[in-house]
Amino acid sequence: MKKILSLYYRPKPGGFCKRLSMAYEAFAERGWEVHYLSLEEFSVRHPNIHHHKIPMPFKKREDVFFWLNFFVVSVFALARAQARLGADAIVVFGPFYSFIAAPCRLFRKARIILFSRGELLKSLTETRTGIGRPFILMAYRWVRRIGYQASDAIIFNSKSLAEKAKKEFPSKKDKISVQLNDIPPLPPRAKSEALAALKKEFPLGEHPFILISVGRLHPGKNLEFLLRIFLRVLEKIRAENIFLFIVGDDPLTGASEKAKLASLIDAHGRGRVFVTGWRSDVDAFYAAADVFLIPSRHEGSPNSLLEALRYDLPCLGSDIEEIRDILEYDHLTFSLDEAGLEKAAGLIAQMRDNPDIRTDILSLCSAIRRRLTFNWKGEVCRVVGQFLNEPPSGRDPVSMQSEKENIS
Repeated sequence: MKKILSLYYRPKPGGFCKRLSMAYEAFAERGWEVHYLSLEEFSVRHPNIHHHKIPMPFKKREDVFFWLNFFVVSVFALARAQARLGADAIVVFGPFYSFIAAPCRLFRKARIILFSRGELLKSLTETRTGIGRPFILMAYRWVRRIGYQASDAIIFNSKSLAEKAKKEFPSKKDKISVQLNDIPPLPPRAKSEALAALKKEFPLGEHPFILISVGRLHPGKNLEFLLRIFLRVLEKIRAENIFLFIVGDDPLTGASEKAKLASLIDAHGRGRVFVTGWRSDVDAFYAAADVFLIPSRHEGSPNSLLEALRYDLPCLGSDIEEIRDILEYDHLTFSLDEAGLEKAAGLIAQMRDNPDIRTDILSLCSAIRRRLTFNWKGEVCRVVGQFLNEPPSGRDPVSMQSEKENIS
């Protein structure tokens, strides 16, 4: 039986850990033995999946002191696991973890396969402050560089990020490929049922028109711009039944982001804007919504956008490369300036009042949904299987199309 070794510090809400769990499950279903190290056990369960707890006594798990200790402990823990297990491949999500895995080459050498899910450097630039900020950014740049160089394969979920990496790391050009995220299978839920459930908790009244955004409360998500779009919609549509739900949180930046939004909500959106935190019933919010918005300044391949497409929602997003990888039509994206704000608000107002406009946007989103509906688990196993000397488990048009996504 082939063995996969992996590492991630702990499960968190959001698309990143959803994909990591899906990958573990896919490997296990393929018949591979999966061993992963983390501080806490993931919710995914399978007889072939084995959790190994990383010993870490600190309760606070977000500051620099924690990460320095986590790095040291993890290097030795992962190397020890590799020496004992002799894994055929070490599969990680993020260059920080391929950096940690690099010493494992000294112990029964395994292939290091890196799935790069976004650009953390931009996030660190926005969130880190204080006198230690230059050191943190410099340290991460070195970690990132070594992590990429140590990897035998680097798989991006965004064409634009892969292109940038090829220019930055020309020696790794032949090792870089693209595996787009798919639109995940989600349980169907009737809009009327979902809306009735939300009305029990929120004062929505009759025939509400609901805008929704889902994700971490983080500066990169550009939530103040989201709120400005909503307020512009209220100027265009003077009605009492228009609402905005912001579903999500973040242990590091959530409190500061809520504080930024609070004054604007109190002044203009009280009773209209709801910041809900993470919700186990997020499917109800998707099913009840009328429009999905994602105005991020930077992204990887946002799972929340893919989930919204699964629920057949009209989706509008910021005109950045990572979102345009998904929302490929100009009509669905907006610039992050006054003109873009006006465009987004105008489209939302038109969708509410003009069924033909809503139908046109839905048809574009439906075309995207069809393009991105494929067997992601199968494709991930195919990519990793190439390094395990395993024959593919069957080829189909979806797999052939995914291979074409690899950029030269």
